Amino acid sequence: MGRQRRKTVALVGVALLAAGLGVLAYATHTLKRSELQTIDARFSIRGSQGAPRDVVLVEIDNATLQQLTRQHLH
Repeated sequence: MGRQRRKTVALVGVALLAAGLGVLAYATHTLKRSELQTIDARFSIRGSQGAPRDVVLVEIDNATLQQLTRQHLH
């Protein structure tokens, strides 16, 4: 086995190990507490400031998207 091939196999092995650890951490909620702490920290930095008035959240569900698509095609 050549040196380049060993490097490639090692790199693929490390990538698979990292991906497996990431999936395991996600599935077991290992990092959930840390994530929640960062959210709490961001909101504490923000303070009691309200949401900006010039920002609008528009949510479109599948039914609405299908209706819009049908209207656009006709």
